[in-house]
Amino acid sequence: MLLCFGIATLVFSLTTKVSHSFTNQVNSTIKFQDSTANAGIMSTKDETHGVSWLDFNSDGKPDLWITPHGYRSPNEPKGAKFPSLYLNMGGGKFKNIISQVWPQRGVTGDSHGSAWGDFDNDGDPDLFVVTGARAGYGQEKNFFLVNNQGKLQEQAAAWGLDFPLGRGRAPLWLDWNKDGLLDVLQLNDIRPDGRAPSTLFRRLQSAFHNANAAVGLQTSHASDFAQLADVSGDGKQDIVIHSAAKYPQKIYDTTTLPFRDITGRLPAHQFTSDSVIADFNNDSYPDVFLPRNRLIRVPSVHQTNANLALAKLVAFQREVGVSFKTSGNVTFDFRTSPVGEGPVDISRPEIFIGSQGRQPGKLGFSLSPQDSTVRGMKPHTAGVDAGLYIGYTPATQTWTVRLSSPRYKLVHLVIETAQPMSNLNRIGFSQLNLSQFDLPDVLLLYNPATKQYVNRTQGSGIGNPLLAHSVVAGDFDNDMDVDLYVLRGYESYSLPSVLYENLGNGTFRVVPNAGGAAGRHPGFHVVTQMTKTIFGPCVAVADYNVDGFLDLFMGSTVLRATQKTYTGTPHQLFRNLGNQNHWVEIDLQGIASNRDGIGTRVLLTAGGVTQVREQGGGMHLYGQDHQRVHFGLKNNTLIDRIEVYWSSGVVQRMYNLPVDRVMKIVEGNGMLRRSG
Repeated sequence: MLLCFGIATLVFSLTTKVSHSFTNQVNSTIKFQDSTANAGIMSTKDETHGVSWLDFNSDGKPDLWITPHGYRSPNEPKGAKFPSLYLNMGGGKFKNIISQVWPQRGVTGDSHGSAWGDFDNDGDPDLFVVTGARAGYGQEKNFFLVNNQGKLQEQAAAWGLDFPLGRGRAPLWLDWNKDGLLDVLQLNDIRPDGRAPSTLFRRLQSAFHNANAAVGLQTSHASDFAQLADVSGDGKQDIVIHSAAKYPQKIYDTTTLPFRDITGRLPAHQFTSDSVIADFNNDSYPDVFLPRNRLIRVPSVHQTNANLALAKLVAFQREVGVSFKTSGNVTFDFRTSPVGEGPVDISRPEIFIGSQGRQPGKLGFSLSPQDSTVRGMKPHTAGVDAGLYIGYTPATQTWTVRLSSPRYKLVHLVIETAQPMSNLNRIGFSQLNLSQFDLPDVLLLYNPATKQYVNRTQGSGIGNPLLAHSVVAGDFDNDMDVDLYVLRGYESYSLPSVLYENLGNGTFRVVPNAGGAAGRHPGFHVVTQMTKTIFGPCVAVADYNVDGFLDLFMGSTVLRATQKTYTGTPHQLFRNLGNQNHWVEIDLQGIASNRDGIGTRVLLTAGGVTQVREQGGGMHLYGQDHQRVHFGLKNNTLIDRIEVYWSSGVVQRMYNLPVDRVMKIVEGNGMLRRSG
């Protein structure tokens, strides 16, 4: 039986078929189970600033990389703050091996986004981590960790990727000139001095060189991340650069030199927090989903448990506050900077306690209801006198906190009580109304007839404002269409995630409780300025147990305060419980193309339906999905055809292939037959 023909050799290996013991008929209901505890993935007191799925040891099982915001070696005064590399041991178990593969001593830096890619085509993944150049006011070297037989060796300076002036946000691996060597794009925030914009580094034989002038790459806004996708409709992947201030910030067609600016291919939108570029209606053209979060600076209060609450108080020519009841001592703590850990909201002389307005000895302090000096509140004129006023009423066991300011003032106040807290009330503001303050998410579908992207949000089932923060996509129920999983978060705390099931025609329905992946213990995180980086939850997708169904990992969130670090949401690994639908997964290995197959387009036809996937490295906001290509096949037990369009121009076609397995396709020349 002829399996493939064309310009290339197909070399593929099939794993043992995976069987499922389901007694029901085909069921596309998506169900997840929190498997974090069983997996052995431990949360820390560090906020997660990036998660990646990769196969570190080439055993076919996805491993997990979790990186915090900023690295500190164990010899630093404040102790270690370091990434984790969890090796997949099988059976749903993971083991953190970071200390074995990357010595921690002496490692420090304001680390931001990271991306894995096999830059030297030796069969194992290497890691590029960009740093923030001290908020753009100084210099700091990136980390470029070359994988040498399972050991990560720092070689940023040797390869010309140290870029100390770059205010890095995220990297993107790509092969823009199709020479089989991975280049890298470093996405940067804007420095106050205007230097070191986002930069494309071309890989030469022994170093990377700045290629901005040659390719004509220019950015004018802070660049959060970039993705590869064919939005021009020519079958070749374009570079799509994201900015919260304007999406898309830039789109470049890389088939010409200099690059052709095709930013107008997508309608512009503001306040986009992330993006998914995928084919939602199976017409073989990529569509676009844009989650949005306007991060409105309005007051809020959120009680995490009986003894802990976070009040975000915002005053401008007015007074806002909170009141609550408790019988014991109360600790008031204040948010600090995530990296420098210095106070950012308020100073000690701005705080007034009790009727006499005494000031605390330090930021972060405890008050006792037995202390007579806490009773009452210092007289002041709301919105005119500036300060944070705290007082206690013994008769009702009520504490009251009021922020007054004639100018704009923002204070994140953590309230922790020794005894349970009750009757938590807002003063001077009401509960946030999402429909009033936030913007709806956006669905753009490609129209092949007009070759234009059209806003199809209305009637799609996804238009409600969500305060969306991040998003991943995949065929979670293996029913041959791409679903969406959206993380949500207000400016100070997380909200339950939302799962949109694709109904097969580009419309969606909400799966209750996100199919079990809504998230547990929604809690604190930190958001900085309106159009800047968000330190909220991040997520990435992989089939970690190789059962054919895509799973989810969500990184932890924290709130750093003057006295302690408060956990918002812990690490969460959600295992997809699956159904009877069939599937196939494909590992690509380039020969003339780069080994990772980045830039490759894969089309699969089964049961009269053609699906398309683009291997773009898996990048999105603070996340890198596993690069293994996944297709759901519904009830089809035979794949009619797979077409692989490599970035080198090589095309492979395969016919009549089995299902429910991982397939490895290696780029080559000639023809292969298999009996069957």
